[in-house]
Amino acid sequence: MYPQRRYQIHQNSRGSGALKKLEVQTYPADVLRKKTRAVKRFGPELARLAEQMFDVMYNTDGVGLAAPQIGIPKRIVVIDSRQSPDEKMVLVNPSIVRKKGEEIAQEGCLSLPGAFSDVKRAIRVEVAAQDVTGKDIWFSADGFLARIIQHEIDHLDGFLFIDRLDVMTREQVLADWKQVRGEPSETAAL
Repeated sequence: MYPQRRYQIHQNSRGSGALKKLEVQTYPADVLRKKTRAVKRFGPELARLAEQMFDVMYNTDGVGLAAPQIGIPKRIVVIDSRQSPDEKMVLVNPSIVRKKGEEIAQEGCLSLPGAFSDVKRAIRVEVAAQDVTGKDIWFSADGFLARIIQHEIDHLDGFLFIDRLDVMTREQVLADWKQVRGEPSETAAL
């Protein structure tokens, strides 16, 4: 229904040279609305997927990317806030175990390119996850990094940032987004 953004990414690093096209899925793609499955197989293949996800994220000027955004219904996200070298991370099967505080700040999304709105999120989160080898990790994040983590984990649960908006704001954001894309909007005539 909506055109997908396509990127050629190396499928594997074993010298086969095979290419696989990964597409950033845009709203209202079905995969964006489904809860993802836990990753159970860890190792080199998962590490290659994570690297492909970083490539797509960097090529689209993102700071985070969840697997459903490239059509893969698995619980994996990549993040690089670009504020610190140690904030580049791969989170497998992540969950937020504790939230603290609230703040409102603007968010956008690679699956809704050009759409932005203020969203209320926790200021600080504690996260449990695994790395690409299956090792358990636990950490705290605050500020912008905490916001990215919450946004990406929402994708793993079938939610978009627009789902966190009140109905009127959501409808206006979607109407504006459709207008930017050159599509007719039901609310444009209001």
